[in-house]
Amino acid sequence: MLRHRVITALWGTALFLFALLFPWGDGFLFLLLLLSISLLALNELFSSLQNKGFLPFRFIVFISSALFLLLVYLKKMSLIPHLLSLTLLLCFLTGLVIRRGRNLLRDLSLTFFPILYISGLISYLLLLYSSQASIHPPIPSIPSGVWLCVIVVITNWLSDMGSYFGGKFFGKKHIFPHISPAKTLEGFLFGFISTLLGGTLLGILSGLGIFVSLLLSFIIGIFAPLGDLAESAIKRELGIKDFSSILPGHGGILDRFDSLLFSAPASYYLLKLLLIIK
Repeated sequence: MLRHRVITALWGTALFLFALLFPWGDGFLFLLLLLSISLLALNELFSSLQNKGFLPFRFIVFISSALFLLLVYLKKMSLIPHLLSLTLLLCFLTGLVIRRGRNLLRDLSLTFFPILYISGLISYLLLLYSSQASIHPPIPSIPSGVWLCVIVVITNWLSDMGSYFGGKFFGKKHIFPHISPAKTLEGFLFGFISTLLGGTLLGILSGLGIFVSLLLSFIIGIFAPLGDLAESAIKRELGIKDFSSILPGHGGILDRFDSLLFSAPASYYLLKLLLIIK
């Protein structure tokens, strides 16, 4: 279990960094990676919802989510409200004509939540990727926004791995047993400290300065476990342990990237507030 988890994490991080740092295509490979992650995670969530008798409008959401990420990639964010409005109208039409209006409000709610939760939150990585930042990547040819993504992804990974090892080998005090029995105070502290140390060092080496690096690491150290906890609450309500078993040692795609869904937007808004990115 531990061996599989470490190998999967290393392969996943390597793939993520390869797509991020791929020098050709203007980030299109990174877009494809995020599209794949988003659609696979959506499929996992919808399968779990359908097992509970819920029927969100799966096909419409797949199309809408893909277009959502494409619009962010193309920097056409002003069109996103129109996309969501059109999605709502199509869901209403499908629900009224094909499903005869049965459970319409419930299924509409469970249709829009995944779009915002998965595609909406992961799109902040694209915003970071395309931003202009006041940093100095160690390799001058790497764009500043791309390197910011690298910092966030690696720091988030440090949080995940620190929390896992801290909880596995030293975890005793359970902090949210009603949501996730495996979450321990020791695991959180190990993850937070590893995030703070590794993220701050990485930020300083990238020219962020000690204050910004420390603050960014602090934010990721808080929001990454919150993302994990939020996903655990969803699984608890659905009565499942993992969303799938596609990733050995981790579970599903959503189980692997849940923390990044919270840490990416939190990092983006912090750096925007500090005027690090334009």
